[in-house]
Amino acid sequence: LYFMSSNDGITGTKSQPKRFFRKATHTLTLTAVITALTCTGGFMQIKLPPPLVPVTFQTFFACLAGIVLGPKYGALSQLIYVALGIAGLPVFSNGGGIMYVFEPSFGFLLSFPVCAALTGLVKNKFKKVNFLSLIISSIAGLSAVYAIGLPYMAVILSLFTQYEALKIAA
Repeated sequence: LYFMSSNDGITGTKSQPKRFFRKATHTLTLTAVITALTCTGGFMQIKLPPPLVPVTFQTFFACLAGIVLGPKYGALSQLIYVALGIAGLPVFSNGGGIMYVFEPSFGFLLSFPVCAALTGLVKNKFKKVNFLSLIISSIAGLSAVYAIGLPYMAVILSLFTQYEALKIAA
């Protein structure tokens, strides 16, 4: 591989592949851990009456992904989470599988990669990371969750209502 055998061009010394592999392993491990935390966050929930979506810790972990991993790997962790659920693993709050796309809450799940990416991007814009910058970053990510999730929920519920009206009329 090129990076393992080349000189760095400045000092004439060999590059250090151990540091590269250590950082890559650390990042991928954190990505997997945050994906697993998001999976468990679906089961920590507050149930609400049927047309409403339950409140879960998944959104917290989507924001945490952007803060800890940054925009690229934060979004990757959430894409893996959504892919696992669509593949059939019961990681969503009400199960999983391809038919979950017809659930009103699926739009919120689709927004998690955007939430993580936006949270990470906004956090990276701050020169100094403090509590206020993390709150502002998380609010930006949450705005993406609601901007994507609520219209999706409205469309699915309106389609469901129209389908029920057709069943009653027939």
